[in-house]
Amino acid sequence: MSNFIDMCRTGEAQPEDIDDFIDEWHDNPGSIPLYTFLGMTKEEYSRWVEDATSLLEILKTHDQKIKPHRTTSVS
Repeated sequence: MSNFIDMCRTGEAQPEDIDDFIDEWHDNPGSIPLYTFLGMTKEEYSRWVEDATSLLEILKTHDQKIKPHRTTSVS
């Protein structure tokens, strides 16, 4: 399942679309918390609630997360 953060990273959503995602969650509140639905940690969500301008930094942090790399053997 794609979430807001993932969709922003792939260009399928823009940061200003976050309110649409929140509306979608409110329209169909499943069993997951809003921060999970958005793709944030509790800490990221709390920071965003306190300061909406932090969203770009949160997105940047997700872009900088190190992806696992494959180890190759040298022959």
